[in-house]
Amino acid sequence: MKKLARINKTLYKDLEIRQKEIKKILSEKAKSQAFRYDIEPDKEAQRIGSCCEIFEKRNSAIDFIDIAMWLLCYPPELALKIAIHFADFDYFLSWNPFDLLMRTVENIDYLSKKILVAIRKTVLNQQPEILGLSIDRRYRNEKAGQLLAVAIIYLSKNLKEARYIFRKSKINYAIKEVVKKELLKLDPEIAQRIIY
Repeated sequence: MKKLARINKTLYKDLEIRQKEIKKILSEKAKSQAFRYDIEPDKEAQRIGSCCEIFEKRNSAIDFIDIAMWLLCYPPELALKIAIHFADFDYFLSWNPFDLLMRTVENIDYLSKKILVAIRKTVLNQQPEILGLSIDRRYRNEKAGQLLAVAIIYLSKNLKEARYIFRKSKINYAIKEVVKKELLKLDPEIAQRIIY
């Protein structure tokens, strides 16, 4: 029995190390994507926030749908790096827009009925891909699931926390299936620990 416990502990430590390695890979991918898109994530968050009039927004998911849709236009690793910088606005808003943004992404399928109403023409002019995302439900859910899978791995300190985040989040069923698939792509053993 003690030997089995020791093996489990060793396996868990190995998975923790692999999670850290995946985080480094995700971070490097984000840097590469930022270089390819010629953007700096912090400045891009400011640009998106300004275009979407973040200071006029209420603490409501529907108000953040334009920003969430804009982020889904980027590869998931870069989208997360940009999204993280929305926490910089909390000083001015008195609440954390990053958390609300992630909740909006979790519920993007449910909120989709209100997408085109919530997104102003100026935003569509700046990021025309949003129109495609708003029309194609499967594509939108795929992009949301990819972003959330990257966020679960990247933002958690360890597997226990990743599992907690995955289970605690109120992700729409269709998107949750994509998250599972994406986690399995990153590392099947780590995904098993998080999902089940």
